[in-house]
Amino acid sequence: MKQITIQSMCDTKTHDVAKTVAQILQLEREGCDLVRVAIPDIKSAKAIKKIKAKIHIPLIADIHFDPDLAIEAIKNGADKIRINPGNILGPKGLQNKKAIQKLKEIIKAARKAKTSAATKLFNPGKTGIPIRIGINSGSLEQSLIDKYKGPTSEALVESALSWIKFFESQNFRNLVISIKSTDVNTTIEANELLFKAMQKRAKYKKIPRSSGQKSARADFLASAHASATRVCLTARIYPIHLGVTEAGPLIPGAIRNAVALGHLLRKGIGDTIRISLTETLIKEVKVAKELLKSLGLYNKEPIIISCPTCARTEINLKKLVKEIEKEIGKLSRTNFSVDLSKNPVSSKIRNQKFGKHQPKPLKIAVMGCVVNGPGEAREADFAICGGKNSGAIYKKGKFIKSVPEKLLVKEFIKLINT
Repeated sequence: MKQITIQSMCDTKTHDVAKTVAQILQLEREGCDLVRVAIPDIKSAKAIKKIKAKIHIPLIADIHFDPDLAIEAIKNGADKIRINPGNILGPKGLQNKKAIQKLKEIIKAARKAKTSAATKLFNPGKTGIPIRIGINSGSLEQSLIDKYKGPTSEALVESALSWIKFFESQNFRNLVISIKSTDVNTTIEANELLFKAMQKRAKYKKIPRSSGQKSARADFLASAHASATRVCLTARIYPIHLGVTEAGPLIPGAIRNAVALGHLLRKGIGDTIRISLTETLIKEVKVAKELLKSLGLYNKEPIIISCPTCARTEINLKKLVKEIEKEIGKLSRTNFSVDLSKNPVSSKIRNQKFGKHQPKPLKIAVMGCVVNGPGEAREADFAICGGKNSGAIYKKGKFIKSVPEKLLVKEFIKLINT
């Protein structure tokens, strides 16, 4: 069963193996699927081997300017590398013959590397390790900024397609593609354009000329597709990494990511996500999980719904919800999915992307009074409906028993465990 994978990125100094490993193990416990580390120098690249020996999830090496660091990271066992080709080539772009040769050396090293867990995850059937082509609005090629008068969605996609073409010209297709912007609308538009462009490349038979078209975007797509005709016979839809770059502090950052990524994932675009926040990494992962749960794309933890409370509430609901969250967090993540066929609501998108047998997460409702409580209890797998210093417990919409407030959490968790 395929699911959207969750990534985060360490904020420790990578060469500090002890601190980096400790942070990654914490991310693992929280449910992070892959982790990225920055490789700003050779000692960081060499630290990868020691870090990998002590962790249990794929490790991605993040390279920006020095191609030799990418090669060293691969030698030391990186499961995947992330590069921004525009940064490596510099202002000369494709005219930088020395840097182009280095990119070819990176491709050769990635191809010869031992097939990694990341390859099996993103490009099953391929060998070696994946390379993520990371296109970012803050480091776009100057020629494209000049052409489009800024880091527009069209500029970002043209950059991505040109680099896809380059890697394919080297017979390397173990790729993951990402286009990120600080702007929500640009992130949405660019990834939609990228997905459409890859779809058309993969289906290409004969691409008509774009003459006479009135839409600038249609002209852009047509020219982008036409530029790829020489590799169309082996073109494919590559996995897409989603994120809003430099999204900011917790609340605004979470909202920006939810709007952009939620829109794209709802349309079936995206395979792996990173919620970029100026916050603790654990909160990045928590936000990512809640985003995926809200779309029915994450079943390792239950969805908890609860009311905001009002004058009708006669139990300490806020305390109750926090205690239930804490206790749920102690339980095994493998216990929190149920058969999708029992919940047809919103199943269409899941069926399209993951197949009809994708389980859905358990739904837990904690409600403060009888206004909405019984109704929510009918729709939840497990529920509490608050009364006067007590609560009614439900399972699959059926009343089980009433329990004094002080025993509610204990009895509720006991029921969930059974």
